[in-house]
Amino acid sequence: MTGFTVRPNRFAKTTGYAEPRTPLESARRLTAVLKVSEDGYVPDNVDVRARIDGTMFTAEFPADVLKRLEADKRVISVSIAEKMDIVE
Repeated sequence: MTGFTVRPNRFAKTTGYAEPRTPLESARRLTAVLKVSEDGYVPDNVDVRARIDGTMFTAEFPADVLKRLEADKRVISVSIAEKMDIVE
């Protein structure tokens, strides 16, 4: 496959995205599925898109929020949605 790369991930709770490398990348809004330990909890600077259940939801947030999500004891996991190139 051409154009496909796997970026190293330095986050323990996050899958699908590596740490932002530039200010432009830090400002990029990410879409993800978040799993939290407390029913109804939403971390700061995270916009809920849709609830899956009380502890799981889809969300949008700036990439620079990832470090805070990693440090948040109530966040269990963050699965970032990545755009896939069309394969012909």
